[in-house]
Amino acid sequence: MNYSLEWEEIPKKVEVFSEALGKTLGSGAVIIEDLILESLHSRLGLESGWKKGYGFSDYIKDLRSKCGLGGSQRWEKKR
Repeated sequence: MNYSLEWEEIPKKVEVFSEALGKTLGSGAVIIEDLILESLHSRLGLESGWKKGYGFSDYIKDLRSKCGLGGSQRWEKKR
């Protein structure tokens, strides 16, 4: 599968991004995903917590709902 994603497409295609990371980096993808999630939580002023059975896409969906963001809106630092 071709994982050619433009930077702007990533928020719309989180599942594809996560799958591409896994195929490209193997087990190291989880570390990158965790760093992304920790950074987003920090930028948004939210506490991060890990949930059993949750994947990267699930956490992104939760963050979007907590912040009232749609799929294509940019993440902005909470002031």
